[in-house]
Amino acid sequence: MIVTNENYPLIFKAFNLIDLDNGKVNRLEELKEQYIVPEGWAAEIDDVERILSCLGDEEFEEMCIGDHYGLMEAHPHLELALADLFLGQFADEWPAEEEDAWEEVYA
Repeated sequence: MIVTNENYPLIFKAFNLIDLDNGKVNRLEELKEQYIVPEGWAAEIDDVERILSCLGDEEFEEMCIGDHYGLMEAHPHLELALADLFLGQFADEWPAEEEDAWEEVYA
């Protein structure tokens, strides 16, 4: 599945922030135009975009590259665990144990 600024703008923005924060992209280089997301996320990707849309600018940045645990505690009604898992797996370059991680979220 391909994520671009056109189809999932908030996820795309989050991926760019994470890449910049992790040093995967130099701030002087052009950012990626698209990202590949494992097909296992196809059923949840719309939910992740919706969850990210509920955050203000500062909260969005905090969720992507800051203290997301504190944010999750402050907003338990926003289902941030799903977005946290999604963004965390992106940052970890999509670990193979994706199915196991889902079981932890929904247990």
